[in-house]
Amino acid sequence: MPERWQDELKKLRREEMPEGVRERAEAGPRRELPNNGRQRLVAGVVAFAVFIAAGAFAWRAFGGTSSTGAEPTPSPSVVPIVLDLESKDGNPAATMSSGDASQDGIREGYTWCGSDGQCVSGMADFQTYPPVTEYLAVAAGAPVEVRGDGHLVDIQTVLPNGDRAPADVRSTVESLASPSVPGRYVWILDAKWNDGSANYWFGIEVAPPPDQVADVLHVTCTPNSATLDSGVVRAQADGVHIAVDASDGVTGADIVTGSTPREFFGVGVDAQENGSRGIPIEPGAWSIGCYAGVDGGVAPSDIGTDRVATFRVVDPNGFYAPVDLACAEPTTRRFAVTGTPSSGVDGAYEASPQTVRESAAAVPGILPTDVVRVAGYADGPGFKGGPLYTVLRDGRAVARLRVPVEVSGSWSVSVDSCPGSGIGPDAPPGAAGPTPDTAVVRCVESRTEVSTPIVNAQADGLHLEVEDVGGAQAVTVVGGWELNRTFTVPVADQGVRTSIVVPVRPGLVQISCRSNEQTTPGEPVIPYFDEPSERLQLQDPAGYFLPYAPSCDSSDEVALDPPNRRLEPAGSAYLRVNLSGIRDDDVIERAGYLEGRGDEGPWRVVRDGQVIAQVDYPSLVGITCRGSGITGA
Repeated sequence: MPERWQDELKKLRREEMPEGVRERAEAGPRRELPNNGRQRLVAGVVAFAVFIAAGAFAWRAFGGTSSTGAEPTPSPSVVPIVLDLESKDGNPAATMSSGDASQDGIREGYTWCGSDGQCVSGMADFQTYPPVTEYLAVAAGAPVEVRGDGHLVDIQTVLPNGDRAPADVRSTVESLASPSVPGRYVWILDAKWNDGSANYWFGIEVAPPPDQVADVLHVTCTPNSATLDSGVVRAQADGVHIAVDASDGVTGADIVTGSTPREFFGVGVDAQENGSRGIPIEPGAWSIGCYAGVDGGVAPSDIGTDRVATFRVVDPNGFYAPVDLACAEPTTRRFAVTGTPSSGVDGAYEASPQTVRESAAAVPGILPTDVVRVAGYADGPGFKGGPLYTVLRDGRAVARLRVPVEVSGSWSVSVDSCPGSGIGPDAPPGAAGPTPDTAVVRCVESRTEVSTPIVNAQADGLHLEVEDVGGAQAVTVVGGWELNRTFTVPVADQGVRTSIVVPVRPGLVQISCRSNEQTTPGEPVIPYFDEPSERLQLQDPAGYFLPYAPSCDSSDEVALDPPNRRLEPAGSAYLRVNLSGIRDDDVIERAGYLEGRGDEGPWRVVRDGQVIAQVDYPSLVGITCRGSGITGA
């Protein structure tokens, strides 16, 4: 900033103190108030639930381009700017936000006097002026709403190089709004409170209209910093294009979202990315950071430091279809499809318009006015589990359709749908037609074939008819996505059908035919990552299965250490005697499938209508909710 500007600003800070404050500041003792600095924009959280796979950056696989219905037309809107001015017990602060992004102001000068007449003041000395490296994305001409217990007395607009901004883009207190001309600006704000005053610096970026935003984002990387040429980029049909210009020593960059370990995820890019390929990140707020060394990478702690820069992806052409649904807890079910699939290389499913229509037609509840289109970017990479389609209703994602990668004349489609949509699992009873009560499995050499992708549970569990035509010795079954139980059951000699009953919970079930080499005693079996395997959907319309999983969140579950057991009495009294913390009004009952079993197997403890513990009988191994008070005696 020019030296004359600095002098003018310092003079302004002094002259605009509230009446009486300036005199107390000059007379009273001084101490330095800590300068809070700033925290950079934190990306909004978007949970790509379907991107679960090995590794943190794992959403690459097959692609697809088909859709049915009419394409929605995005409608841009002007998002207002909110300026919060808070005294915070004598430590004044200013925060500016727009949408889901925010920025803390960089405080330079301040003066504050308490009711006891004691005053503090300070003036920061920045290495460069303006002291701004991050720019909050705001809409052109967006109005500013001031909140908090302070009020704004002055605003000055300068350019990133410190020069005074042209008259036509300067903002004023009387008509407080962002500039209407696209570009990067710095706001210098002066605020007052009853007991003092302070000034703050903010970087803002007024993006051009969405259809005029650049379609390639350029980032300049060093091992400890990332600088962008713009804070906004326009998505293309295959994703977001980013060009990386890296200095010596930089080995890579990460595009991330989320600021905590639980929310944090992203995708890695090369240190010399040329911007020619699409990266499948959804519209919204993101950060990009650069690193050096093979063990480098961006971590949640890097958010808000010079290592990362923030940007926003806009999608005015509607290239992106949401992967996440509009509801938090969808339900899942499979439906059989009989049609004429087309095959691509190596038998991989090819997303043709015909097979998309046939898949959608097999799912009850999809309306003629619903839009069924490939999820994510139509020309971008697909998903490891096979082609994924989003069902849009009035612009909201109300269902997802997933089609298996391998098909041969018929296939099945797995449907996640929002409650109340009437689609798939939420469709009226009987809409999907009759469902068999037994699953037919064939073990063919190294393959597992399941000809019944949807099956109903019976009173004692999942019924399988297994035919070994390839030398398998056992079938391993894993059920449910939480608290999985694994069952490995021997099968008969080759060419003979084996009837098997497995007490696996309803839901998605994984089945693997296994040889002697795969069933070594004591060796852990993890079929979800051990091919070959097949999946089926186990339904329970009759309600045979009594759930035993605790109703508390998984983060509040505590392992129940088995006590030194007393052998008597039996049944529910056995659990009351051997476990402490069970109340007199707690209900203890057998759980899971009840037919064909005695006391052995899972039991549950119910308190006030909620399952608070699951316990295996007679081992007493189990899980309880934190705070239930239930422990080993």
